[in-house]
Amino acid sequence: MGRRTWLANESSKGPIALFLSGVIFAALLGLAQPGAAGQSASATDDYSVLRDFVQSTDAAEPDPAVAVAAKAPAKPIADDGVYSALLDYDQTIAAAEPNLVVAQAASPAAKPAKFKKPSPVADEGGYAKGDPQTCLGCHGQDDHIKAFLKASPMAVKGDPKTPMAQGGCESCHGPSAAHVASRMKGGDGEPGVVFKGPNASPVADRNAVCQGCHEGGMLINWQGSAMERAGVACADCHTVHAAADPVEVKKTQAEVCFACHAEQRADSFKYSHHPIREGKVVCSDCHAPMGSPTEHLLKEFSVNETCYNCHADKRGPMLWEHQPVREDCTNCHTPHGATEARLMKENMGFMCSSCHSAVSNSSGGAFGGGHALLGNLQGQATYNSALGNNRLCLNCHSQIHGSNSPNGAYFFR
Repeated sequence: MGRRTWLANESSKGPIALFLSGVIFAALLGLAQPGAAGQSASATDDYSVLRDFVQSTDAAEPDPAVAVAAKAPAKPIADDGVYSALLDYDQTIAAAEPNLVVAQAASPAAKPAKFKKPSPVADEGGYAKGDPQTCLGCHGQDDHIKAFLKASPMAVKGDPKTPMAQGGCESCHGPSAAHVASRMKGGDGEPGVVFKGPNASPVADRNAVCQGCHEGGMLINWQGSAMERAGVACADCHTVHAAADPVEVKKTQAEVCFACHAEQRADSFKYSHHPIREGKVVCSDCHAPMGSPTEHLLKEFSVNETCYNCHADKRGPMLWEHQPVREDCTNCHTPHGATEARLMKENMGFMCSSCHSAVSNSSGGAFGGGHALLGNLQGQATYNSALGNNRLCLNCHSQIHGSNSPNGAYFFR
């Protein structure tokens, strides 16, 4: 019998004490009798009787301490705040996640996110319900939104790659639940990402939205490009809320570029110019505004290779080459516009004489004197023959870009 049973059951103390006294007295009598065999048998019988009695008592009277412990309610686990904090953090990250698929799959009963980061995307407090219907309830009557929904390829919900198919307006404008709540109360809260206007989001945030879908291809050289270093945002040039982006239309692209490039705008009004204003040539025919490994953001690896895309007859190779032509077309021409014909940087006579003069290489040129006058090549006249007679080098050297004639060493033919 256990100690706890003895102490717990007061009513059984008398009989048990009497029984134990008898057992002890019988054992003493047995010890007093001679014979080891008799003593062993008597001790075994007495032990068996005592063991059976204890087992029957324990079975009939279970341990009170054990019974109390079994009936007592489980003690709640101490909450030190770690689990709750971890749960709140997990829900915050899920709500702030810009992946729209994850955001839409989140449980509607989840607690609203508690944003702590200063990012303009994260501070809005989650995504609005019912997008894009919720957004179109206020903005659906705007003309530019109507044009966007009607004709823009970005608004095709049947294409799973488009923003409207992925998550509606918030695919680009970020989580805007706070914006919706503010406007419903008459406030002026802005969406998660604002692309234009005085409250525009930082350039990095705006560009990150666009580059979430548009990466590689023409954007492969964007990082570190002149535009990126200058802090230009995609939305500074591109217009998404339109049936057709003005940058992608020849007749309107130049005006977008001229908004920043005022010098080239002035050149386009000069007497000789590329047909940019006429819509036959656009800036992107020569330049790669989203990045290029070459100077001036050229599409090709050199000025000449860029010019040859249109002026293939000047490409060569020629039997007789004109070295300045092969070096750089801009040695003689200015591409955006000039006051001289043929986009020349200066008057033809002065242009040729900048290299060909009696002083530099004894080739005469416009300032070679009377000996340059036809029929008086050996004369000693001191007047300027070509300029005095209003003649230009091209009157004779007509194949100035190079000649394939066996007799074209001087570019006469």
